[in-house]
Amino acid sequence: MFDINNEKAKQVVAGLQIPAKPELLCQIHDEQQHEAPDLNRIAEIIASDVGLSANVLKAINSPVFGLGRTVTDIQQSVMLLGLQNIITLVTFHEMRHVLAGEASIPLEPFWDSAVATARMMVTTLNQLQLKRDCPAEDVYSFGLFHDCGIAMMAMRFNDYGQILIESDASPGLALTAIEDRHYATNHAVVGYFVATSWNLPKRICDLILRHHEAGFLNDSATDDSLKDLYGIFLIAGNVLSIYHRGEQSSHWDQFKDQIFFHFSTSELDYGELEADIIDEYES
Repeated sequence: MFDINNEKAKQVVAGLQIPAKPELLCQIHDEQQHEAPDLNRIAEIIASDVGLSANVLKAINSPVFGLGRTVTDIQQSVMLLGLQNIITLVTFHEMRHVLAGEASIPLEPFWDSAVATARMMVTTLNQLQLKRDCPAEDVYSFGLFHDCGIAMMAMRFNDYGQILIESDASPGLALTAIEDRHYATNHAVVGYFVATSWNLPKRICDLILRHHEAGFLNDSATDDSLKDLYGIFLIAGNVLSIYHRGEQSSHWDQFKDQIFFHFSTSELDYGELEADIIDEYES
């Protein structure tokens, strides 16, 4: 596990100046802390920002939620999706707005990729039909935020785009290892601090920190539901790579045996699962 208490790493992260959580999100989190949160009040807070409301409604009406009808009202959307899903959407669109601007990589495609990952992860969850509980809201949230630290790194370091190119050319080496060598910190650590400061759920923050750990699925101290979430992430990433580029993700060979063991499946069964995921994703 990455050491978030490493003094040198903490100094680097402090220098990145992680943006404060926006006031609108603070108001929602304050309301969330009540014993019985007022959903109407939360809907009013969201509706007070016209741009945010439009983005939230656009996300709600996307295929990932499968509502089967068009939702045009924020209050209705809060009732339909529940508090946690709505807070996830608001947090994502606020973060996307704050972590934008001049950077060493194009940030719009980066955030679009996060949305695609979240959608593919939910599709993967649907197809796996897990007997253990792996909440869909956690799956969607991790898909959106897993690499949020990359946006911070790209805005801080002018040569960060070259680091990503180096990582793509080094399939046997984790991106975090390359980042550590260059910057004395990495996007998993930075993402963890962004996620915690923006009040994402603890299990999501913890997995953001650990999502490049090679032995994560073999860690006996980690609960199975978090391993499920990580396995779904790895499968979804591989299927997305096949879907968009016609080839497996660069790190698939490193993790596939662990994934097959964790989900008690074979390579043959996985091939059928992959096809089913793509079919649902396209529908």
